[in-house]
Amino acid sequence: EKSIGFSKLGGFKCISKLPTLPKDIISSEIDEWIKNNILQSIKNLGVEKLFAFLLHNVNDLNGPYAKKIYDALNESKEKNLIEYVGYSLYNPDELDQHFDNYKPDIVQIPYNVFDQRFSETGWISRLHNEGVIIHARSIFLQGLLLLPMEKLPKYFLGWREHFKKWNTFLNNNNVTPLEACISYVLMNEKVDQLIIGVENVTQIKEIIRIIKNNCFYVSENFAINDTNLINPSKWKSI
Repeated sequence: EKSIGFSKLGGFKCISKLPTLPKDIISSEIDEWIKNNILQSIKNLGVEKLFAFLLHNVNDLNGPYAKKIYDALNESKEKNLIEYVGYSLYNPDELDQHFDNYKPDIVQIPYNVFDQRFSETGWISRLHNEGVIIHARSIFLQGLLLLPMEKLPKYFLGWREHFKKWNTFLNNNNVTPLEACISYVLMNEKVDQLIIGVENVTQIKEIIRIIKNNCFYVSENFAINDTNLINPSKWKSI
């Protein structure tokens, strides 16, 4: 955050995340701890306020301090330190557990041509209908969807046929995996923004070019619900 702040962000909207609740924290400390995290991010980034502040670990809402955390975040919103309160999510079950009691303003969800769980469960439609801002991340599945077949790590060879189907589709349509991955997410008008990691300016320019010129339709269904593939936290050492 300090490095980003050093770059003088100007009109950029900044989002930060609340770390997992410390195990030794007590109830009376939570308000101050959350406020300090927000203020530190604002200071590091050199902005007047945060566009959004997200729970990095939504499982903190399973504990005894759930309401206190939620209320503290919304209090910071009322004080104009943050504009939106939300969650970074990993699977639809987390929304099943918490949405009704702790409705977010904004969510980050994994969403790509392989991982369509939030769409298939109806959560993307429900979030959109209830006015929740949807940011899609992992649209390249940690870069896995961009790799040619011969460069797949051994761990993923158990899904060789699925990757073969994906690569055959790309070849038959003369489209790059980057174009297809971006186009697939842009096809869903209920998704508000894409979260994309880049390593250099060239990559940024290419992604912007694809978004501006997007006209490709991903006509085949590549959804797969095997979390050992679509959830990177379950990948073995590769």
